[in-house]
Amino acid sequence: MVKACSFSLNNFLLAENQAKVDPLPSATTTKLLQDTGISDYLQVTACDHSVSPFTTANGRLNDECGKLGDSITLPADVSLNIQSDCTSVTMCSDIGYIDKKIQSTVKLDPCFELSTWLTSNSYTNSNPLSDLVIIELERFLQLDEFIQPSHCVASSAPYTPVNSEGWAISSGCQNAPTLTTLPGSGIVCNLGDSCTKIDCCVDIAKLDTTFRVYADLDVCSKEFTVGVEKFNRTISLYSFQYAQEDTFSFGGLVNIKYKVVNYQSERVFVVNMDIEVCYSAAGPCAVQRTVLTDVKLPKSSCNYSQPYAIPDFSLVSYMSELDVNTNANKLPSWAVDLLMEELGIAGFQEDPQCELSSYSGAQSNGWDTTACGELITLPQLPAYTRCRLPSYCTGAQCCSNIGYLGRKLEVFVFVDPCSYSVSIGLEKRNINVTLLEFTQGSWQTVTLGNLLRLQYKAEELTAEKVYLLYMTISICFETVGDCRYSYTVFNGVKIPKQPCDWSRGYAIPGLYKNV
Repeated sequence: MVKACSFSLNNFLLAENQAKVDPLPSATTTKLLQDTGISDYLQVTACDHSVSPFTTANGRLNDECGKLGDSITLPADVSLNIQSDCTSVTMCSDIGYIDKKIQSTVKLDPCFELSTWLTSNSYTNSNPLSDLVIIELERFLQLDEFIQPSHCVASSAPYTPVNSEGWAISSGCQNAPTLTTLPGSGIVCNLGDSCTKIDCCVDIAKLDTTFRVYADLDVCSKEFTVGVEKFNRTISLYSFQYAQEDTFSFGGLVNIKYKVVNYQSERVFVVNMDIEVCYSAAGPCAVQRTVLTDVKLPKSSCNYSQPYAIPDFSLVSYMSELDVNTNANKLPSWAVDLLMEELGIAGFQEDPQCELSSYSGAQSNGWDTTACGELITLPQLPAYTRCRLPSYCTGAQCCSNIGYLGRKLEVFVFVDPCSYSVSIGLEKRNINVTLLEFTQGSWQTVTLGNLLRLQYKAEELTAEKVYLLYMTISICFETVGDCRYSYTVFNGVKIPKQPCDWSRGYAIPGLYKNV
């Protein structure tokens, strides 16, 4: 058997009088595996990408853990199974050079006992630990790649100045609630501009360092992010488990315990949050800090109106720099593609585009009211636009053929009283809020690169059992001046509320009996 430390593939092939080809001949591969001792460890039946626990679907990723799939992209010759415990990983790899499939498994032990680890490695249990021991510990816990190169500093922004409760409140948070008083040392926290973002700098004395610990309930992007240093988890607020305690762990060393209850009617999150620093999986943690206890964090208002990505944008000036005639009836497709990229719109464009012909029930006024059973007086639409009503009538979806751009753009606003939801869309850009979060009777503006603009207003007239709807769509090419395309979808149109089927359960997503 060849010793691994002295093995050379080139020397092996030279001794076998074998050219370096890919794959190697079967006989050469067999001798190579025997000489290196690898053949003794090969499974009798090789792993298979299409046989459990592997899969050829979903990019060859079988994520039984359910928490890591979005962050993993596999090469074409690898299949990966992440087991339900989230700490065991099995991989099947095509090693084309030897024409073999090799299965490898890694199991991470989440249980950790610092004193035992120090003793077994002949390290001194000092306070703080020596720099060398800290480096080795971070490597052992596989945390080193997630630690920020610059540690947070408690005496610097955003953690100063602090109020009487030990918190630094960002200036954008105008309605900051009374917060839980923090301990006098070892932790400082900032409440961000949104009033729902918590950012703490925690002193880890044993490691002679500080860690940034954070949690962010982003009501505008509808995401919840929790993390330590560069290691974090982000999940959609639509799938977030409210009123349930959960723990986020940074290698077992730092744990964030949190529970969030969504009070829709008050527009607040009630948050509980604790931070622990633990050197043992058994027994109490060395440091336990209460950050929030039943604190009501107010939800911020969201600004969905974007300015042009190019300051003081003018299509005439922009196209002049490209030597394109803006007086033509249609811009060149390459110029439109470049424009969409520069304005940050390209990634939001629907593909395939909407089609006016799909609005097959459209009448002479451009409206398809087939799905809605009500008789509603609707405005005349321009020839380049078709709109339709949903089955519950309160809202519209429109497709406009913008000949100047050679593109069709789709916009919708749906107010669904039965599901208590409002959905707004401009191409692929979608915004969803509950009726409790929606500001009635006030004009709202949503834009896509500021080129495509949607303005709308909705108000429930309870006595009449109708919704009063306003909606306009514009396509604008100049920072100053009128929009090239602009039309009214609803102009104070009264649309009757449709009866709801209340046998389907709670109409409000995330509603809890204790809310």
